[in-house]
Amino acid sequence: MKCPNITCPNGYKSVIENCCPTCVCDTQKCFEKRCDIGYELAANKTNDSCCPPCVPKDVCVDKNTEYQVSKQLDLLN
Repeated sequence: MKCPNITCPNGYKSVIENCCPTCVCDTQKCFEKRCDIGYELAANKTNDSCCPPCVPKDVCVDKNTEYQVSKQLDLLN
């Protein structure tokens, strides 16, 4: 059996299945992914991605600090 050469896209790793390499989701890399401030990993992944995307959190961001939306801020001081 001759197996094709494969190059796995970002977020995937090569494993051997049925004597040939194939690409599977590297879930370990998903947990290493960091989202920008004000964002978090979604609970579920999308159909076109191995890992869940970063989605906006229900917070306000000011000067690189997250604040709960319900918290009253004195931003003028």
